[in-house]
Amino acid sequence: MKIGILGAGHIAEKMAKTINAMEDEYELYAVGASNAEKAQRFAGEHNIPKAYGSYQELAQDKDIDLIYVATIHTMHFEHALLCLENGKNVLVEKPFAVNTKQVEILFNKAKEKNLLISEAIWTRYMPSGKFIKSIKDSGIIGEVKSVQGTIGYPLEHKHRMISPECAGGALLDVGVYALHLGVMVFGDDYTRCTGECLKLESGVDGIDSVTMKWDNAIATLHAAMVSQTGNAGFVFGTEGYLKIDNINNPKIITRYDNGHNQAEVYDFSDQITGFEYQVKACCNAVKEGKTECEDAPHNTTLKIIQAMDSLLESWGIFYPVN
Repeated sequence: MKIGILGAGHIAEKMAKTINAMEDEYELYAVGASNAEKAQRFAGEHNIPKAYGSYQELAQDKDIDLIYVATIHTMHFEHALLCLENGKNVLVEKPFAVNTKQVEILFNKAKEKNLLISEAIWTRYMPSGKFIKSIKDSGIIGEVKSVQGTIGYPLEHKHRMISPECAGGALLDVGVYALHLGVMVFGDDYTRCTGECLKLESGVDGIDSVTMKWDNAIATLHAAMVSQTGNAGFVFGTEGYLKIDNINNPKIITRYDNGHNQAEVYDFSDQITGFEYQVKACCNAVKEGKTECEDAPHNTTLKIIQAMDSLLESWGIFYPVN
């Protein structure tokens, strides 16, 4: 499978290193950047055969099977649409888009073109993600009642994170992982999603507190871009609980009984970077002629963006793209 990367920033570098370390079946074939110099430099650093000085040229390469969109939030929609209109299957970095309308347009276009499109929310594709999604039905901690999750990094030094024009703020960048944790455990049929935030001087959300509710369960979630939080998650049941070491890349999940005694440790640390699982899932889906990956269903992406839209509106945060 020939894979192209659209964008040449930090996250694109991580994906390039990942694909180059994967099996020969997955070929990092091309990169497209905002100019030829940037594309050629990136291609040279990562042994990529094709370097395009525009995103349009990349999308028009007939040999590419899948394009990974790795540009900033506000460009995901435009670049994913460009790929679809040129007949390319697409894996779009999270957040998939910045509002519900954009998500719906992309899904409809992919369906019209019979192409795959999927959100690169890596935690859903990992073996740890499959484990987390099985907790409710497995009964390993009895009846699951609630989830707690926190995620945060000091990111105020990054212009895109504090800029409304770049759809900055904690929610879209890191809070999305917390919301997905709740949805992975309880499903995407939440009945209510509410929250509060503290805004930065630029007007974007710097710290978020979010509550998601289902008929018989609840998730309390915290996201921040002004401090490190440790990123731990907990899943509580009637017969014990699970501690997730890092909800942004779970490597160790520990089960405790009701007496707080350690009962079992699940190790998910065997990985290249963690990105390889989404690449494999998307390539397999392309081979099977699917338009979505079962690890990150379209309906789940839609439900998450709807929750984030609702939260941002309630906080009085509106991006220029809206």
